[in-house]
Amino acid sequence: MKKLSLYIFLGLLWCNVGFADDIRDFEIEGISIGDSLLDYYSEEEIKFLKIQNHNPPHNTLVDKSKTCNVNDMLILKTNKFKGWLCNAGLESLMINWDGDVHRATCRVGGSIGNIYNGTFEIPKDPIVCTREWCTCAADINLTKIKNENTQNNL
Repeated sequence: MKKLSLYIFLGLLWCNVGFADDIRDFEIEGISIGDSLLDYYSEEEIKFLKIQNHNPPHNTLVDKSKTCNVNDMLILKTNKFKGWLCNAGLESLMINWDGDVHRATCRVGGSIGNIYNGTFEIPKDPIVCTREWCTCAADINLTKIKNENTQNNL
């Protein structure tokens, strides 16, 4: 099994799938970077795309009265929670393919056990965030509490 995994890894490593001589060689749905939208859409369709509100609905509670979308938090860089208490592990869990369990996608606090070898235990307390930025949409939605005592120790 280990040999097979090694061969697959080496095979994928030597695949030349992500290289191009020119940025215009990359395309999505047949549209290359640098192409004119007029080659694919009418002027009326382009105007429609520009005036419509394409922002996803609010899905994050910032405080008791304010909501926003996770994407907006990332764009506006309001996702800095270093030193805050976070309910990662209380409101979420992330399980790797090998059974290792982490509190959240960010993996703050390291592994909290393994579901296959019986070492996993559900955390009972929030964890102090040690990451500069909270970059995963799933993790941003977890409850966070600003804590002056922990921020002074970082």
